[in-house]
Amino acid sequence: MKSFIFFITTFLFLFYPTSSNGIIRDSVSNVAVDWAIVFILVVTVLIFYGKLDRKNILISFLIVLYLSIITLISSISDSNSSFSLARVAPLCLFLLLSSMKIDIKISMNRLFLFFDIVIIIIIVCNILILMENNAIKSFIIDHYSQFYENATENMFIKKRPIFTFGVYTFASYFYSLFFLLSIYSFNITKKLKYKLYCYILLIFNILLASNFAILSSVFMTLVIFHTIVKNKNLIEILAFIILFLTVAIWIINNKELINYYQESLFSNSNGIVGRYSSSGALMVNSKYLETHPNIGFNIIRNLKLAYTDSGYLVLRLMGGWILLLPYYYLLYRFMKNNYKRTYIIFLIITMAFESALPVSIYIKFAYAMLFCIIYLSSLKSKELLLIKSKEEYLARKRINRI
Repeated sequence: MKSFIFFITTFLFLFYPTSSNGIIRDSVSNVAVDWAIVFILVVTVLIFYGKLDRKNILISFLIVLYLSIITLISSISDSNSSFSLARVAPLCLFLLLSSMKIDIKISMNRLFLFFDIVIIIIIVCNILILMENNAIKSFIIDHYSQFYENATENMFIKKRPIFTFGVYTFASYFYSLFFLLSIYSFNITKKLKYKLYCYILLIFNILLASNFAILSSVFMTLVIFHTIVKNKNLIEILAFIILFLTVAIWIINNKELINYYQESLFSNSNGIVGRYSSSGALMVNSKYLETHPNIGFNIIRNLKLAYTDSGYLVLRLMGGWILLLPYYYLLYRFMKNNYKRTYIIFLIITMAFESALPVSIYIKFAYAMLFCIIYLSSLKSKELLLIKSKEEYLARKRINRI
């Protein structure tokens, strides 16, 4: 049962189609099915392998009550306002997930093999993208187009290794999660293949060429360097420095990649500037909030309000600071409950990406969290077994000396 849940979670996270023949699954029936699937999975995990955090449940209830009141006020104050289930489902999924304490552990021998297969699939797929293979391009566009028309197709113009994640920002976020799983696996097993995965994920991340790919690439580089220095292997430190300089020189001399980064950093139509500048896409939200109350579970017709691009602005649009603060407090408690000692890293990465996209209310976020929690919980059990075996070995050695 546990292995089956992990398998299903992985499939839904990485391989569940989001389009058909390039047409995004955004009809009412398709969207209803997709959200029904994720709720069924989360509830199943809760029933068999989880329990609820009472404090989080209370906060979640108060959030729903507050937003229901705001929805009513918005409907009265703005004639263009209308209730939308598409605003309810993502928030309610997050509230349910954030209230869960999950306890699923699987045999790591099986899980390591499964993880290797997943990483290898990601590597092969992305290499084919970089090689401009028409078969993989057609397959990804046909089955994994997401968010809005041509968004995923446009990623292939600049050969961005997005795998099945649709756009570069989400790809960068999920590569960061896989990077963390790989580095933790290396720290416990000392197997070099996991460090190799880290280097490959770092390269893919660099090639995504976005604002947040820069941040996460710097983070990955620092983590790798810290791991190498901690091992105090001078040859490995020297090899890392040579490799780092080689990659840096290659990036500097790659005019195409540099142009992509300049476009991402300074363009008025995307990136940080395109979102948060005085003429950015999110300014419509800010101006609306100056004269209208928050909209709750509503959408506003006839206005080009941004219901994506920034988790912080999306939440402020729904319920202002009264929603924003307890929402991220729930995220903090969820991470702490389920990631234990590693929670702060996952929290910081998620909070950073929230300024680019509302990661935490994206349907794949729930799958990603379940995937990571199961993997790390199982890895922790493996670590405890290794420590116990080492202690028993040392104890026997001491006895033999006596």
